[in-house]
Amino acid sequence: MVSIYTDTPNQILTRISGNPEIMAWSAHDFLDISSRFAVEKALQRLLSQKSIRRLHRGLFGLASNGQEGNLKHLLHPVHYINAIARREHARVLIDANTAASFLGLVADVPAEALILTSKHSRLVSVTTDQPNTSGRYGCQLHFKRATGSKMYWAGRPAMLLVQATTWIAKGEYKSDFSKWLNDFILDNGSIFSIERDINCNWSMVPEEARPFLQELIKNNS
Repeated sequence: MVSIYTDTPNQILTRISGNPEIMAWSAHDFLDISSRFAVEKALQRLLSQKSIRRLHRGLFGLASNGQEGNLKHLLHPVHYINAIARREHARVLIDANTAASFLGLVADVPAEALILTSKHSRLVSVTTDQPNTSGRYGCQLHFKRATGSKMYWAGRPAMLLVQATTWIAKGEYKSDFSKWLNDFILDNGSIFSIERDINCNWSMVPEEARPFLQELIKNNS
């Protein structure tokens, strides 16, 4: 019989390694594997073995993802935000600039991010794998409690894309957005749920974002 104290670290490392799109984790993400005590002991063991690294208090990631040159696999503020949201069972709405940065529409990582949340307001300072707009490796995450219609897209499949296109609508993006969107459709494994979300909730898409998302409506017409 395998002890939970030897098997739990292996299961945790397998889960982290098998989900490269999720780059920040908390103990909460592994409580289906074993008890909190066993999970925390396993995380400590993985840290001592340098299999994982401590990203922030209570948050962890792989020590090396082996893809340092691939921007898609660099630690971004959105990875922290998602991990915190999962841990706190919170719904979050990420600001337009941060969403655009995460989707690759902006080259730089923002120095600050505003996140509307269903939980309490607070400030969290995190480090990133890319320099921010101030040249430093980090981001200030401003969580602000919000309710009502402001939170409509919070946690929805299309949240990042809808938020990013409101940034595009300001005229900040100088390249061919149609080409970017076509590439996004081809490369994104969740595109069907994103398209369905936008189609089913078209009336809630901000007016300024609609011209940029018409292509997704055509795909489902």
